[in-house]
Amino acid sequence: MRILFISHDASLSGAPILLRNFCRRIKNQGIECAFLLRRSGPLLEDFEQLGAVQQFLSKWFHLRTSIIGRILARFGFFNYLQRKHQKSILAWAETQEFDLIYSNTVVNLDVLESLKSLHLPVLTHVRELESTISDFGGASLIANLNQRTTRFVADSRAVRENLMCRHSIDVAKIDVVDEYVMIPDNLPGSDVSSDMRTQLNIPQGAFVVGACGGGLWRKGYDLFISVAISVLNQSEPGAFSFVWIGGIPDDVMERISMDISNAGYEDSILFIGSKVDVMNYHSMFDLFFLASREEPFGIVAMEAALFETPVLCFADSGGMPGFVGDDCGVVVPYVDIAAAVRTVIRLAGDREVVDRMGLCAKEKVYAEHTLEAKSDELITIIKKML
Repeated sequence: MRILFISHDASLSGAPILLRNFCRRIKNQGIECAFLLRRSGPLLEDFEQLGAVQQFLSKWFHLRTSIIGRILARFGFFNYLQRKHQKSILAWAETQEFDLIYSNTVVNLDVLESLKSLHLPVLTHVRELESTISDFGGASLIANLNQRTTRFVADSRAVRENLMCRHSIDVAKIDVVDEYVMIPDNLPGSDVSSDMRTQLNIPQGAFVVGACGGGLWRKGYDLFISVAISVLNQSEPGAFSFVWIGGIPDDVMERISMDISNAGYEDSILFIGSKVDVMNYHSMFDLFFLASREEPFGIVAMEAALFETPVLCFADSGGMPGFVGDDCGVVVPYVDIAAAVRTVIRLAGDREVVDRMGLCAKEKVYAEHTLEAKSDELITIIKKML
C-alpha cells in the first residue's frame, strides 16, 4: 500500500506531529508513505526520513511580500510560477502509483483540487471545529471539500456533530477516531516535578493548576487568567500557582502581562512560553485546566493525565468533556468562570478526590487513547476504502 499524505505544514503543532507519529508506526507495518506539504517547517527532516517529500507552494512564494515581489504579483508572475510548480507536482504524483490520498486537515482543499485528475480515493482527517473552519472558508470550504473527499475521519464526536449539523455531511460518510497521545517509555518522576517547581519558584505545598496552548482566542488564555485571579483573591498567599505553557505572540503577551501585573500576581500566574521538554512541566501539575472555548479534543490534557492529573474543562467546548465524563475530572458549564473557580478551590481541598480522578484519567488514556490503538483504527478505515 502506498499513500500520499497532505499536511498543511511541517510545524511543531498538533496536526503535523500527530501525522508524523502515525506514519512512523505504519511505515513499520510495510505501508509506504509520501508527503505533500503546503508549507515547510521544523518537522521537514522528520517527514523526509519517512518518505519522499514535495512542497505544494513553490520556493518563490515567500518572495511575494517584498517590494519587488508585490509588483510582480500584480502582473500575475507568482500565480504563473505556482501553476507551473503544481503541474510538476502532478506529473510526479502520476508516476508514484499511489493507492490513496490522506489529507491531514480541512485546509488542504487547494491541494486536493490540484490532484483531482489522479482519481484516487481521498480520506480527509478533520481536526477542526467551527471557528477554525470559519477562518479558512466556512461553509463553502466544507461543501467543496465534500466534493473531493471519499470519507471523513473526525477526531472527536464533537467534530462529527459539527460536520453533520452545520454542514450537512452525511453521517454515513464520517468515521470517528478519537485523538491519542504518544506515551514515553519513561515518564518524568517526582524528582523532575520537584525540580520544575523549584525552577519556577513555586511555593512548597502550592496547588499547581496547569494549562498549555498558543495565543489564540479560542484557547482561552484570558479565561485562565480570570479564574486564576479569582482563586488567588480568595486564598492565602502561596496556596495556588497557575502555569501556562505555550508560545504567545508579543502583542498578546503584553496584554496578558498587564492584567497579571495590575492584579498583583506576577509570582503566582506564570506564562512560561514554549517548552521542548513539556512533559517535565506536565509532571508538576495537580490539576490541568483546558480553558479552551473550542478544542476538537485536547491532546495536552491527555498528556497531563499520564501523570494522574485530573482535567477541568468547559462543557460544549469540543471533545474533552466526553473524555473527562464524571470520573476523570470536572466539566463546568461553558465559560462559567465562577463554577471553574469553585471547582479549583474545592479540588485543592480534597486530595483524595484529585488522586482518584487523576488515576482514572491515566487509565483511560492507556486503555483508549494510545498511538497503537488509534493507528489500527485508521488503517482499518483505509483498508475498507481500498
